[in-house]
Amino acid sequence: MNFRTESFIDTAINVTTVSDNTAFVSNIIDCKGAEYLEFLILTGALFDSDASFTVSIEDGNQPDLSDAVPVPARYLQDQPADVSFSSDNENEARRMGYRCRRRYARLTITPSSNSANATIGALYALSGFA
Repeated sequence: MNFRTESFIDTAINVTTVSDNTAFVSNIIDCKGAEYLEFLILTGALFDSDASFTVSIEDGNQPDLSDAVPVPARYLQDQPADVSFSSDNENEARRMGYRCRRRYARLTITPSSNSANATIGALYALSGFA
């Protein structure tokens, strides 16, 4: 596979800092023609020592994802429990792969017990175009 001509990479979540439990929600990704979608999560400073962050992917066929449902495990390359992280995971990269089964998808990173600055961003890569 020629990665430069058979893949597409862009921003999913702009690097953002929150100091509460506001979820980091990606752009809605159009998977048209792609076989695989991979999210690359980048953590920065995670100041709250009690904070944890749960990662999930939803998909659907409506452009606004009004029909969004959690992606079943069999379509995920990496399981949410393995990708989720805590304040011990500052300045790390994590990835979560998805075998495209529906037209649109999005990534959500949900903080819990976060009361200090948490900086997170994400990229996505689509590949396997027919």
